[in-house]
Amino acid sequence: FYHYKTKYPIRNCSFIVGSFYITEIEEDEDLIPITVFYQNTRQLDPVKADLQNSYRFYTKLFGEVPIDRLGVSEIPGGHGEAFPGLTHLSRLAFGWGEEEGKMASFVSHEMAHQWWGIAVDFKTYRDQWISEAFAQYSSFMYTQTILQDNEKFFRILDDTRKTLVELNEGSSNVRNKPGPISLGRRTNSTSSFDDYNVIIYEKGACVLHMLRNMFIQVENNKFN
Repeated sequence: FYHYKTKYPIRNCSFIVGSFYITEIEEDEDLIPITVFYQNTRQLDPVKADLQNSYRFYTKLFGEVPIDRLGVSEIPGGHGEAFPGLTHLSRLAFGWGEEEGKMASFVSHEMAHQWWGIAVDFKTYRDQWISEAFAQYSSFMYTQTILQDNEKFFRILDDTRKTLVELNEGSSNVRNKPGPISLGRRTNSTSSFDDYNVIIYEKGACVLHMLRNMFIQVENNKFN
């Protein structure tokens, strides 16, 4: 039997058991050790690059997180999830090719949870958007800044806007109107299934983009 003890209280934890290849991303002055457990090799190098680059980017942007090392595991599902010092990534990230920057955004989103949702947690369901929306928009900024691809950045924002417009236009008498981001999980109901993903992730990210642009200082036609 093994006994693990965390350095500080945590809300949730996870583990994974299976047959994996293992590769180490060695630490340096800007990077903690990262161990990747994977089964598919097709996109291993891009995944490793996004893990390294996003960790460095977020550390410079938000500061350090209280972990000594990070484990990253491939999982058979189609989703990702982050825990203190551990990140699950969908097999799609390792096995599929890059598509419109989506995989880089997905990997960097899960990395961002070490800051948003873990280091900075939500107190109640009304603050839950801080976890997902901040991680989502962090991944957008990663795409724009580190990948130096404004075209993908604005395409992702445009797709997000279209999703929100379609959600609002699709509302009818038999469907609840989309709720505010402060409702958290309560945005989901029997007549508004999956609104949580759209409102918390997508609308939340748009709110952060709006706030980011409101605080841009333009002097002499220069952005500061």
